[in-house]
Amino acid sequence: MRVPLLSATALALVVGTTLACRPAATPGPVPSLAADVTSQTLTAPERLRVVYVTRNGAMGPLWLAHEAGLFAAQGIASEMTYISSGTLGMQALLAHEVDIGVIAASSVIAANLGGADTVYIGAIQRTFGLAIYAQPEITTPTDLAGKRVGVTRRNSTTDVGLGYYLDKYGLAADRDVQVIEIGDQAAMVPALKSGAIQAAVLSDPTTFLARREGFNSLADLTQMGVEYPQSALSTTRAFAGEHRDLVLRFLRAVYEGFHRYKTDRALALSVLADYFQTDDPELLENVYDLYAGRLVQDVPRATAAGARTVLREVAGADPQARDVEPTRFLDLSFADALDREGLPAGLWGR
Repeated sequence: MRVPLLSATALALVVGTTLACRPAATPGPVPSLAADVTSQTLTAPERLRVVYVTRNGAMGPLWLAHEAGLFAAQGIASEMTYISSGTLGMQALLAHEVDIGVIAASSVIAANLGGADTVYIGAIQRTFGLAIYAQPEITTPTDLAGKRVGVTRRNSTTDVGLGYYLDKYGLAADRDVQVIEIGDQAAMVPALKSGAIQAAVLSDPTTFLARREGFNSLADLTQMGVEYPQSALSTTRAFAGEHRDLVLRFLRAVYEGFHRYKTDRALALSVLADYFQTDDPELLENVYDLYAGRLVQDVPRATAAGARTVLREVAGADPQARDVEPTRFLDLSFADALDREGLPAGLWGR
């Protein structure tokens, strides 16, 4: 469903909505996929509640799987809920208000170390999908010294990404740079425009809005080469154990969503337009090219190497993280099952 063109300000307000819930897809919501799903649709779909905590191009494969009926084809009545906070998303998962969370792996690991049975079964990206934008006079990393830099929240992925960047140039948060919690991506550009902050850690499409307003692209964190499982597909061991078939079907639909997202540009752009509530072609194509072309994996594999990176990060606040095996926080049995099934090879021909 296409919607009218919105201004940059209106788009920012939409992207920053605190809570948005979309019901399960009805049969054939995208005509090009109707034939794909009808032969597989089950008569008694199981409810599955999914929360995601960011609105950017990384969510495109899940949105597509929901809207195009790929979850329905696996017998799943999917409910997609947006909460603009990883902390609140994790709280919803632990309170059993949702079943699956698309949340930063650091939140999953921190909750596990705190006694929860949280794990993640996949990761949409294997590195940061972030950039730092700044006032035009800030052109080098050292120009950030003494400045205020916006993140969504402390200990969020934006905060972690900023920490890696500052460390690379011998700077430190709270010592050399004042880190400011802005709340969500929608508030970043207004905060830059007002002068409340001098730089901000942004994800698409907010980066596009920042460029339009004339802010300087200071750093592309996607190029730092950090193995970091951003947007982890998370659940609890209890839920995964009690609903193994349901989780496997969820992940099967996600794999198919990834493939369709990366190979059907027109469909993907239509889904992004719906969720971003804009028909701005330049914005949509910029977002799609970044995520489909560079950031979203072919299949959402999680790795021990990525978990090890997160453990080093978490160890700053929780020393026990230094001595824990990264596999404690992963459940790769679902991905292994799909590999044995031949699904990745069938989708990608390799």
